[in-house]
Amino acid sequence: CRTNFSGTLSFCGTDYTVKPLTSFGYLDKYWGKSLPNPWFHVSASSLQSLISGHTMFDSSFAVHGCYDKKATLLMNVEGNKLIFNADENSKSSQFVWDCQQVSQNEFEELHWSVSVHNKHWIVDIDVFCKITELCNKVLELPEGSRKTLSLVSSSSGTGEIKLYKVHKNTLEQIEDLRITKALCEFGRIEEAEN
Repeated sequence: CRTNFSGTLSFCGTDYTVKPLTSFGYLDKYWGKSLPNPWFHVSASSLQSLISGHTMFDSSFAVHGCYDKKATLLMNVEGNKLIFNADENSKSSQFVWDCQQVSQNEFEELHWSVSVHNKHWIVDIDVFCKITELCNKVLELPEGSRKTLSLVSSSSGTGEIKLYKVHKNTLEQIEDLRITKALCEFGRIEEAEN
């Protein structure tokens, strides 16, 4: 979920130096035989506590899916490690997500919202990205068949995570985090026309 990278990257004849403090992670797409439909992904390691004001250097999260209408959430908030796995029994955790276009602060934005909970934890995530900052990508289905996954993507998402611990009939707020520089993706499979 969190990586550090340092070194030099060459692109179109120009060398770029990457420092660990400015490298926020790496995303590899391995989906197996078919692409998820729809696909969404939100991840970040640039987090700041709205409760204490501290930058959370050892915290990160990634949420992605949908695999048979299921998703996965990996989160580490200063030692509180949470995993909601798409392979788990759906009765053990509930997962609700959405990605929609909204008008906010005179800008058109995409809003990624995720809410996941089990008998121990509740996690609410909201991330916004200006539509003008999105880029389009098209990925081809691994085994062919002329199907493609059309994605919009950005690494400039901002938002908030609220993390709660469940104690019988009460909730304890563990953290309220500001998210910056989030990687956000959303896409659907498109059939090729004959």
